[in-house]
Amino acid sequence: LAQALLVAINPSNDAAWVPCAACAGCARASSFDPTRSSTYRPVRCGVPQCSQAPAPSFPGGPGSSCAFNLSYVASTF
Repeated sequence: LAQALLVAINPSNDAAWVPCAACAGCARASSFDPTRSSTYRPVRCGVPQCSQAPAPSFPGGPGSSCAFNLSYVASTF
């Protein structure tokens, strides 16, 4: 299923951030809903992609999904 999304391009690295349904303070209309995706897979701690996130954390412990907080002037991803 197609989803219309707001994408944050960060020119300081090669990542493009998409707010998810759990994003604090983000508009719901433009949030990615992983339950509507047939290809979504969580990024687990220890994989190279997680190191691209600023200050990643692993609230669920080893093997859990990679979590991060990314703040911009008026929004937090």
